[in-house]
Amino acid sequence: STTTVNNNATYLLEWGDAGGVTSLDDLSDCKVGGDQFNESIKIGSSTTGSLSNAVKNTIIGIGSGNNISSGNHTTLLGHQAGQNLTTGSENTFIGVDAGQMATTSHYNTCIGSHAADQLVGVHNTIVGRSTARQLNGNWVTCLGAGAGRYMNDSTPSEHVTVIGARCGYDIRGVSNCVILGAGPLTGTAAISDWSNGHGSNTVTIGMNAITNTYLKGNIHIGSNTDGSSNVVYTLPGTAGTSGQILKYPSSGSTLEWATPITSNDISNAIAALVAVS
Repeated sequence: STTTVNNNATYLLEWGDAGGVTSLDDLSDCKVGGDQFNESIKIGSSTTGSLSNAVKNTIIGIGSGNNISSGNHTTLLGHQAGQNLTTGSENTFIGVDAGQMATTSHYNTCIGSHAADQLVGVHNTIVGRSTARQLNGNWVTCLGAGAGRYMNDSTPSEHVTVIGARCGYDIRGVSNCVILGAGPLTGTAAISDWSNGHGSNTVTIGMNAITNTYLKGNIHIGSNTDGSSNVVYTLPGTAGTSGQILKYPSSGSTLEWATPITSNDISNAIAALVAVS
């Protein structure tokens, strides 16, 4: 202690406990490790579900991960990100309300505000604001703001790739589909736009505003038989001359440029046959 004198008054100064905390776990809005929460941390509140081996989780944000029970190896970052997640594991939800309504979904990566906030499914990769916001599907990849906005049919969508802002805006129940483009700003226009795709088992490139499409090199067109990767024919990467047509080759699969037979050629051939006879 130290004694000081000031204006004829005497004060005794002593070291004391400032009431501080020594770890995050001492704070009321944090939870670090503990029973059934090993190697996990939660910042924003200490609220969880009934914990059972919820290990290796990183949860940061008000309302984020508030119902987690046995979910593990999960990263939640943002206000209410993964708020209702219970047993779902190995998810990464980053952004306000990202994956908010998901409960038992596994192996998903959702980045962006409201990204897949009504998610049901596994192995999905969703990037962008309000992207795949209502998703019931598996193995779905959506990239771009508002891409795949509505995919919440009672039949899960599977193996779908959508790239471009507001592309594939409403493709509920569609599977085995690839869409590349950009959709209009309004929902009604986006639904009728080319960029909304053409249903299951299709590939769509472009949007209504596109007037020209450029492809470089040979174009290979394959069999439509399931499980077959055989090339049925190949469009040549070179241009023909005026009046030429494409014909199937005598061997191989690359179409060839050829000069078409004219009526004069036929007449001359008949005349030659007549002369010989």
